Amino acid sequence: MWEAARETARETARETAGDATAKAIPLVCSPRPCVLREMATRRLDEAGRPWRIAFSSGSLAGNLAALRAGLGVAPLPSEMVPRDLKIYTGDSGKGDALPALPDIETAMLAAPHLSPAAQLLRDGLEAANERGDIAGDA
Repeated sequence: MWEAARETARETARETAGDATAKAIPLVCSPRPCVLREMATRRLDEAGRPWRIAFSSGSLAGNLAALRAGLGVAPLPSEMVPRDLKIYTGDSGKGDALPALPDIETAMLAAPHLSPAAQLLRDGLEAANERGDIAGDA
């Protein structure tokens, strides 16, 4: 899914619609190596859509702040989209659609022997997943 602040999504659709002379799509993403960044840039390249990295942070909080500030759009799983951000489909029929992104799967791996702090983190994540606070399998 592509995410953006509500106003940014409308502006991105308007400014990047049309042919290859369109403005580059401003991306907010994590630095390399990042599976979401690689997926998004590859799909944009395949679609012939120009893009640029507008902001990059290794922190989800940093990237969300950049989205809220209207710096661009980001490839994120829908489960990671806060309510104040918009899932951007760009399907206005004016040539502004962003290419579809494939589903991704995340997994939690744990060492056989964890410290007490790591055990608490693992248990908390598993409990949140079972409650449905985190999408995916338990």
